[in-house]
Amino acid sequence: GMSLATILTATIVTATATTATNVEHKKVEETKEEAKEQTKHDAGDTDTEPEDRRRMRVRLLAVLAPPKVALTFLLFVLMGASMTVTDTFLFLWLEELGASRVLMGP
Repeated sequence: GMSLATILTATIVTATATTATNVEHKKVEETKEEAKEQTKHDAGDTDTEPEDRRRMRVRLLAVLAPPKVALTFLLFVLMGASMTVTDTFLFLWLEELGASRVLMGP
């Protein structure tokens, strides 16, 4: 059979190889975790955002997800922007035309 020295040598070699493999796997996992963290950091997605704010953002996106709702929301935003421009410049234009202050609302 095998001598005790051969068995001990084989056991030590196997244990060393297993330890080296485990260390290598651990390094790979740590590298993967660092890459994930760097990706999150690069994307601006850090865990510093409060949980309530994150939940609110998720709910808002869920509400706006259907195309009909998203289109309606977009149209309201565009109409609001258009009314702002009209309300801002209409009175300046009426003043240029010589309209009275009563017409524009004193």
